Amino acid sequence: MPQKIISSVKFDRASTNGERIMFYIAAEQTNVQNTALLMLSSMLGYTRDYKYYDSNEPIFASVFTINHNVAKVSFSFGNPDRLIEFY
Repeated sequence: MPQKIISSVKFDRASTNGERIMFYIAAEQTNVQNTALLMLSSMLGYTRDYKYYDSNEPIFASVFTINHNVAKVSFSFGNPDRLIEFY
């Protein structure tokens, strides 16, 4: 699976929304174009000047819970656009 997703992922920031924890990097400049990432970064501030995303590196990771139990983990990619989910 390493060709689909890197084995070690590090993010700069985490935010919560109900039963979702979302992890991301808020860079002013990047090699991917993602509207949600741009909106979050401009509203909450940037954590770094530049970030280059490899093709197997996610731009978002989300942990979804139901009654405090993990129900799903998802990874969103932007180089190219795709989504991988684990239930």
